[in-house]
Amino acid sequence: MEKILGLNLRTTCSNNCIFCADSSKNKCGLVRYVYTDPDSIKVKIKAAAMVGYRAVYLTGTEPLNHLNIIELIRYARFNKFIHIEVITAGLRLKDVTFLKKIIQAGASEFTLAIYGADRRTHEAVTRTRGSFGDTIKALDNLRGQDVRVGLVSIFTQKNYKNMAVLTAFIIASFPGMYFKIDSVAAFSNSLSEYKYVVPRFEAAAPFLREAAKIYKKKYSTNLPRILFFAKSLLYVPLCIVSRIFDKDLLNLSILIRRYRFRQKYDPRKSFPFESFAKIPSCKSCRFYVICCGISRSYIETYGKIEFKAV
Repeated sequence: MEKILGLNLRTTCSNNCIFCADSSKNKCGLVRYVYTDPDSIKVKIKAAAMVGYRAVYLTGTEPLNHLNIIELIRYARFNKFIHIEVITAGLRLKDVTFLKKIIQAGASEFTLAIYGADRRTHEAVTRTRGSFGDTIKALDNLRGQDVRVGLVSIFTQKNYKNMAVLTAFIIASFPGMYFKIDSVAAFSNSLSEYKYVVPRFEAAAPFLREAAKIYKKKYSTNLPRILFFAKSLLYVPLCIVSRIFDKDLLNLSILIRRYRFRQKYDPRKSFPFESFAKIPSCKSCRFYVICCGISRSYIETYGKIEFKAV
């Protein structure tokens, strides 16, 4: 099994999203961090390399805003890291000169967020004027570069009805890029704003089902694309996913969860996510061992009625 080092660079994000995937952020809206000391990051890179790590991903909250990002990527490459992934909003990549410097330093993969197929939908999530245009410009710059590009959308109250439209847009506009979707319920823990950010699964399901149908129809014979998309909804309970994915995608999702969740803990003794829970009816579900469970905030806000054992 490949060892992967995750580094959170704790930088200021260029967007002002209604949620944040950074686990240290508890409320919606902009957060600012002091830039992490590059020397301490290098110590982590060096230590990981010495015990056999050859893959690293850089995140949190916007790694490309780190003052020493090129130096750090170059240092990882110097220490024999083969796979270097940057998880980013991507706005700085609208500058093709900067992009080329990042690639020349050693970055081999970029994962960007996109929330809508049009400015209004995307910026309803980012709350940053011009962010849609900058994201599209970054994707145009990445087109043709010798790197892998993955696109991730998080469905929220502001964009869940746009998921099928967004999927079709990405297939048509950026056919060389991978794509998957996940739920904001995995990231948003602010109960005071929860309903503003997180939609009910039953409301989003028809739009997600259509998105999956569109993607599967286009890439049914392309296993790498289908595997990437099958990572969608990883933190959505499987009883819900089973109503969205067809049999093939569901089986792939189950295989991915067996690998991702079982390798980290003994399901008979513990549960890996403090903010998630399982309700009594989960015990009779065939997915009990490999399901992530339900966000505690979701249960407190919307209740348990949507979740039925499969």
